[in-house]
Amino acid sequence: SSAAASRQTWAPPGTRHPAGLAIDVGLVHKRDGRWLSVARSFHGHLGDKTCGDGAQVVEDPDAREMHALVCESAELGLFTYVLTPNYNAAHADHFHMEIKPGVRWFLTH
Repeated sequence: SSAAASRQTWAPPGTRHPAGLAIDVGLVHKRDGRWLSVARSFHGHLGDKTCGDGAQVVEDPDAREMHALVCESAELGLFTYVLTPNYNAAHADHFHMEIKPGVRWFLTH
């Protein structure tokens, strides 16, 4: 049943991180020594599409780099589930990047 499938793939909030299936990325340290902050550099807007056709085009070079980090990792299928500041206020300052075992879909928002 769909309820049984839901119980097998869903986990209570906070359990994916301790299980090693998800990371939150708030800062990126570049080789040139600079730090990029998701909160300051992503330039997202709630509800905007993050990657692909119809995605927000950002002019700021740091914002482009932050978007590229998310979108290139999505294109490579590195994570099955990626949430950005475009998703909701709880993700305003970080990317949630998660591997969901046993699924055949990818979500980047």
